[in-house]
Amino acid sequence: MESLSFQAKGARKFLVITVPDLSLTPQVKTLGGATVLAAKRFVLTTNVLLEVELPQFALSHQISIELVDINEIFVPLVYNPRIFGFTKQHRHRFQSYDWRCGVGSE
Repeated sequence: MESLSFQAKGARKFLVITVPDLSLTPQVKTLGGATVLAAKRFVLTTNVLLEVELPQFALSHQISIELVDINEIFVPLVYNPRIFGFTKQHRHRFQSYDWRCGVGSE
């Protein structure tokens, strides 16, 4: 049986993106205290594990993995959306989106 893995097909360079800080999303912030803390812990733990485990994985499989910290963009986007060109009008559009069911309420 032919292997379907990327590595078996010749891929040697990979890009992995860290988990964004979910505690900054409106849905998590609305749930408050314990949920915000749990989200922060999940993101921190996952991203630290990615930083520790990916280099070892890459070395053992003789591949290259570049880890990109999405929070370098995500956190400034949340706290200062204007620098990315977002206005108050955009903010209202995001708030009206029901992420739980994937349906916009516009």
